Amino acid sequence: MADNKFSLDMTVAQAMQMTPKTAGILAAFGVGGCAHCQMASVETLAQVCGSYNIEPQVLMDALEGAVAE
Repeated sequence: MADNKFSLDMTVAQAMQMTPKTAGILAAFGVGGCAHCQMASVETLAQVCGSYNIEPQVLMDALEGAVAE
């Protein structure tokens, strides 16, 4: 996992540390409360995609776009 890139195998907590925009992006996909959820430290972005029926590449594009802004 590169330090400046999101990946599906990173945990939600790791993604939240990448940019403060992560929570808003996840909320836009119907995923809420990640900053306070105990699962954030163990659940990966891939698992979130599976649980919430999110197309993984669409989520990755949104997250990478937030870092690029």
